[in-house]
Amino acid sequence: MNLSYVANIAEIFAGLAILFSVVKAWPAITNLNQLVKKDKDWHVQLIAIQSGLAKYTGNSCPELPDVETARDQILTSAISSGASDIHIEVKQLGDVIQGCVRFRVDGQLKVVCSYDSELHADLINAFKIFGSIPTDQSLGPMQGRGRFDLNDKRIDFRLQITPTQTGDYLSARILDPSLASMPYSALGIGDRDLELIKKTLDTSEGLLVFGGPTGSGKTVSFYTSINQMDDQALRIISVEDPIEVEIPGIVQLGVQDRPGHHFDDLMGAVSRSDPDVLLIGEIRSEMTAHYCFRFAVTGHFVISTIHSNNVIHSLAKLHGYGDVREFPDITLVNQRLARRLCVKCSTPATLLESDVTLIDSIVQFNQQDQINTDGNFRSPVGCEHCINGYKGRVAGYEVLNVNQVLMDAMARGRDTSELWSIAISSGTTTVGYNLLQKVSEGETSLAELRRVAGLDDIPQ
Repeated sequence: MNLSYVANIAEIFAGLAILFSVVKAWPAITNLNQLVKKDKDWHVQLIAIQSGLAKYTGNSCPELPDVETARDQILTSAISSGASDIHIEVKQLGDVIQGCVRFRVDGQLKVVCSYDSELHADLINAFKIFGSIPTDQSLGPMQGRGRFDLNDKRIDFRLQITPTQTGDYLSARILDPSLASMPYSALGIGDRDLELIKKTLDTSEGLLVFGGPTGSGKTVSFYTSINQMDDQALRIISVEDPIEVEIPGIVQLGVQDRPGHHFDDLMGAVSRSDPDVLLIGEIRSEMTAHYCFRFAVTGHFVISTIHSNNVIHSLAKLHGYGDVREFPDITLVNQRLARRLCVKCSTPATLLESDVTLIDSIVQFNQQDQINTDGNFRSPVGCEHCINGYKGRVAGYEVLNVNQVLMDAMARGRDTSELWSIAISSGTTTVGYNLLQKVSEGETSLAELRRVAGLDDIPQ
């Protein structure tokens, strides 16, 4: 008779608890899971994780006596290395199936360590417990949040667990509350653009929208804007899906998939709560855009984000949701993050003819003075202090205050080239030009500018 694995002891008890509605069985289930783990000899697999973390971080890693300690050390290593995300999954490489831990650092995913796939379920369960996610349910995607203290600093994690054909896939976003309290000056926004944003924040009504692709830093800019406001003099309410960072002094409402907590329900409650400033996490549909516009034209100031390639793309998406000529002051910000050159090992760059051509086209499109090609252009090398010649990131921005001429041109269906011409004439410069200035100052490289600036989306 062939026997196949169906469930462990904890899973059997969890199923019985659900079947007979034994709500109080939950603490016992958690303890049973821990007892089962103690019976398993994960020593060799935990050593693999330990050595992988030590090699990746360049620091000694303490002994990992159990799965929970391994989880905490993964969290610690991710925070210490400046990662923005943790990914844990089972991968099949040919005939070999292994668990894999990866960190996203400076926008790039890097393999940290591998382990025996038999350890995967218990490691994921340890993360489920950390994120207050039921360990007895694996029928669909699940979300959770966890809080981790490291060196007297609180770090929040947003967890997403998704079942796959090889096992649960974990992605954890690292949410450092201190990033949201940075001053605007620390974001690297140019003087002209910074003054325009600050002027917008001083108005009592209007719309400020941060755009960019995934991973471009929109959320940090979004929360930084909140911190520039006087929460004692203003009634500030946010509606987010989900809440990324908890901000003291404001009311934050999280959208949930249960009665009374859907987006429509929360917006109805907000409209009756006398807000001065409304924060909508993301404009992702006609409904969310409708509420942004509705509040912006009724004496409120609205801040939100949108997935877009550039400020003209943001404007086109907003106009697709409603005639932009009907709305008050609109300021659009678009941004990208480029990797910062390592100050320890970068070397002077020799510009090729194609480099000079690229520089000239960006300068001419933005109607700016020529960039000095004899400036401090540098290239990555790589050393023990960085990853492939880069350490940290630098932001590129473009800021557009939408004037009446641009609104009329958009409404008349003018092409992208004409819309950009109007924007440039009003003083806007592109992300590409902003990053080019930072390339010429040795902060990042031309290769990074080409990679992230979205040059293909702008007529050069």
